[in-house]
Amino acid sequence: KFLLAARCPTIAEMIQNNPEVDELNLVDISVEIFEQILNFIYEDEMPPADADFVCIFAAAGRLGIKKLMNFAAEKILEIDLITQKNAFDVLSLSNKYENAKLRQKSFEEIQKMFPDFQLDESLLAQPEKLFKLHEFKKKQDELIKELNMEFKNILKW
Repeated sequence: KFLLAARCPTIAEMIQNNPEVDELNLVDISVEIFEQILNFIYEDEMPPADADFVCIFAAAGRLGIKKLMNFAAEKILEIDLITQKNAFDVLSLSNKYENAKLRQKSFEEIQKMFPDFQLDESLLAQPEKLFKLHEFKKKQDELIKELNMEFKNILKW
């Protein structure tokens, strides 16, 4: 636990606050991701090219391992892993762990979901508002689709 604490500020803080601790509860980090983090801590080994760098970024951020977090962020950008499916999550993580490049790239991906509107960059710090706006847009699109179907049915009459 002391080697972990030496390379991981969050674990160091947990041990400092409770020196008698024998177990750490990291249930929000998968076994596979934690294994890669341990390889980094013990062997200074970076995750393989096919790793889940978004999850590694999140876990490294949570544990305060800046070098691994920065490596994962660069891989996310290099491999172009931000998609419309994960852009809101990446935006939230980039805000939480203060990564301007990921924040900007995820915002650009979210902007693609609104081709008819220019989103204000003040929303970068408010991913929950962007997500609500996206949900509203999806409902609006569904309603328009339903109305078009109804209109076509009326015309067939």
